Amino acid sequence: MKEDLKEELPKSTARTILTISWWIGTGCGILAFLFGLIIVSGMMLDSYYYYDYYAQGAMMFTSVLMFLVVVGFVAFQVVAYIGLKKVPMSQGWNIFYLVSAILAMNVLKIVGAALALSEYKKGTSPNNVFEKIYPLEESIPKAPAIKDLSKEILELIELKEAGLLTEEEFAIAKAKVLDKL
Repeated sequence: MKEDLKEELPKSTARTILTISWWIGTGCGILAFLFGLIIVSGMMLDSYYYYDYYAQGAMMFTSVLMFLVVVGFVAFQVVAYIGLKKVPMSQGWNIFYLVSAILAMNVLKIVGAALALSEYKKGTSPNNVFEKIYPLEESIPKAPAIKDLSKEILELIELKEAGLLTEEEFAIAKAKVLDKL
């Protein structure tokens, strides 16, 4: 059953672009972390060699700050990965990606998020997988509009008052109109 639902989801260019952007961002984040770790480690070794306590304190602060940035980055990437599966079907995730792309000044992610919003607004992406598989409009019979029924009953009353319908004919015709409800 799950495999059937996966096949029903259309291929999304926006999701593909955002996935590529996610992998590039994750790779760059890992490289930046490793590069920062090497730089901080080298500076700490230098400060210990020269007994520079001011530099050691600065390096400790930098190390803690770098750790907090990495934790924040990992948390953001996990949330973004969860959202990738819901793009472009969820307007909330589309907006999340657009705002995060603008804040990060990531052109590829901006293009993907804008495309996802465009797909969502055009309706080319299903808002609900089950609605695509089992359309509600076909399964629910349409009820006649109440205004139409009231017009028919008013016409019957006019015909009865004009003497064109007897009391029995009026009751039968009125019952037929009310049966349409």
